[in-house]
Amino acid sequence: MVPIGGGLISGIATAAKSIRSQTKIIGVQAKACPSAVQACIEEKRVLADSKKSIADGIAVKQVGEINYIIIQEKVDDIVLVEEDEIAAAILTLLDRKKILAEGAGAVPLAALLSGRIEPSKGSKVVLS
Repeated sequence: MVPIGGGLISGIATAAKSIRSQTKIIGVQAKACPSAVQACIEEKRVLADSKKSIADGIAVKQVGEINYIIIQEKVDDIVLVEEDEIAAAILTLLDRKKILAEGAGAVPLAALLSGRIEPSKGSKVVLS
């Protein structure tokens, strides 16, 4: 599970799929700025309607041209998380692991804790 904003997901997806092609790559975006989701729905890069987000590091109004191509080819799914789910993930990381994460870094955990992503029993899960 990887945040989608700039090119991080493109690099991770390219590397992971080259090592093990059956690895599932799931992108996570804040619902407040769903540029990659909208691009995938409309099958072209679009300028997304954007609201302020606690995950400001991934609040990108338009997915980059190269990133969009890589997302289409290598990302298996994209999920959206709500602002309160991101905040809860930040607090969980702080409380349980003493890690202070920015909102963009906490979106994969938000997707997992909210149940938007349900890994198969026994699968290995990596939150990037």
